[in-house]
Amino acid sequence: MKILLILFTFFCFRLETNQAKSATYINPSLRTKSINQLARMIKKVQPELNEIARNRIAKNIFQAACKNKVDPLLMIAIIDTESNFAGTKVSSTGDLSMAQINTSVWNKEFSRLGRQKISDYRLKKDEVYALNKMAEILGILKI
Repeated sequence: MKILLILFTFFCFRLETNQAKSATYINPSLRTKSINQLARMIKKVQPELNEIARNRIAKNIFQAACKNKVDPLLMIAIIDTESNFAGTKVSSTGDLSMAQINTSVWNKEFSRLGRQKISDYRLKKDEVYALNKMAEILGILKI
């Protein structure tokens, strides 16, 4: 059922924000509407998450997705599956944060690409940093 909700919301969201992801400047009303839609989607997949947390996460996902030109709904689906929106989650394989990034794997790739290594500490402590790194990784995979 969660998958159907994600797919339905994905198609509705894509219709309304297709232009927003490619634009350098995003109309403030479209930005607000998009963040609200993301917050509603997060509520559907994680209803126990409080409104303040949902809105904060939706805003952070939207900003990271726009900056890295990736789909915010993909980010939500991955986060829901991998960490259930728990910012302090550490998996048995060493994946960290809400974004579930394995720094031992990704730091090798970041070094190869000439990018700054990912900080384990910041992944665990800084939600904005973790979501930006997640979006950056998705952008790399998209190429």
